[in-house]
Amino acid sequence: MRTVFVPEDEMCLHFFEAARVEAVAEASRRARLSFERIVEAVE
Repeated sequence: MRTVFVPEDEMCLHFFEAARVEAVAEASRRARLSFERIVEAVE
């Protein structure tokens, strides 16, 4: 959906909408986005 870059922390936050965490992990791997963790967020 969107990405936020946090320059002070040298990191990006990638926001996805998906039914399952596994779907986000697979999409991230396919896009070659490295990640440390995946957490659910509520807007």
